[in-house]
Amino acid sequence: MAPASKNWKKTVLAVDDEPLILSLLGMALRAAGYAFLQADDGKACLAKLAAGYQPDVIILDVGMPGMDGMEICRRIRSDHPGIAAPIIFLTAKKTQEDVKNARAAGGDDFIIKPFQVETVLKRIDYWLKRKEREAADR
Repeated sequence: MAPASKNWKKTVLAVDDEPLILSLLGMALRAAGYAFLQADDGKACLAKLAAGYQPDVIILDVGMPGMDGMEICRRIRSDHPGIAAPIIFLTAKKTQEDVKNARAAGGDDFIIKPFQVETVLKRIDYWLKRKEREAADR
């Protein structure tokens, strides 16, 4: 993975209760040129957003203790309307009902664990390019 300097101003917030996942994502995203923020639960995620962090993309685990990813997503969409970041769920859940629930909660994409880092990077790139196209069309 060669650094992609065009991404340095783009920030990805990853929310997962598994330190190994956060570490893997952090290494891969930094190597790809992204700024990386992390939170290990919903409360920490929402606190970062309330403190003014404006991520360009949010990667959100579904199965976490306390507040699950679906609830975090709903709270981001309702309590932080200024956050227009695409939300990509990263989860072991994989039924059609799970995908439907993710979309209903306000999620934009769904990656199933175990995952390939390249898949995550491609999806982030897709959503960032889509946001840029939509902004240019306005």
